Amino acid sequence: MQQLRAPKSDDEFSSGLILFSFCANSKVPLHLKLLVLLNLVDFPSTFFWRLKSFYLSAFMDETFGKAYKLCSQKAIAAIFEQKKSVKQFPFVLHYAPMELPTNKSFQVVISAPKRIFRKAHDRNRIKRLMKEVFRKNKLILEDKLTTNQQQMALFLVYTNKEEMEYTLLLRKMESLLLKFTNEL
Repeated sequence: MQQLRAPKSDDEFSSGLILFSFCANSKVPLHLKLLVLLNLVDFPSTFFWRLKSFYLSAFMDETFGKAYKLCSQKAIAAIFEQKKSVKQFPFVLHYAPMELPTNKSFQVVISAPKRIFRKAHDRNRIKRLMKEVFRKNKLILEDKLTTNQQQMALFLVYTNKEEMEYTLLLRKMESLLLKFTNEL
């Protein structure tokens, strides 16, 4: 996707307004109108990043169906044979590049260790939270892997001894996936 920036001159701003008014009067999709409007206004970078992530979440696919789940025992064994991992507390992401049986760019196993969470309902709750935060942030990983035309097998492990707050997990997962994509 093209990097957005604020207009540098009055001419650029007025041409942007003309383009926006054209979009407003025609049958241009709403998300493209929003993109044109974002080009006209100069935002602080953190606000812009949040707005961009909202834009992506509103118009991009955030599903996390069966095609994203890694079930092959051979693929899981291959992940641990390669011994490649990325750590961002409370997560450890083990990975291995390999050809997958689906057309998705990655497949993942999500795990909460039994030695840390003795009760099944605790493990299930942790895994549900991990699936949700991974689903919300998977676009970071999916975009990078599709541009590189790679497929990855992933094994995600939760390492903290207690359950963390959802918003904190969301930020940690985002930083883990950004760290992982920078390593690729």
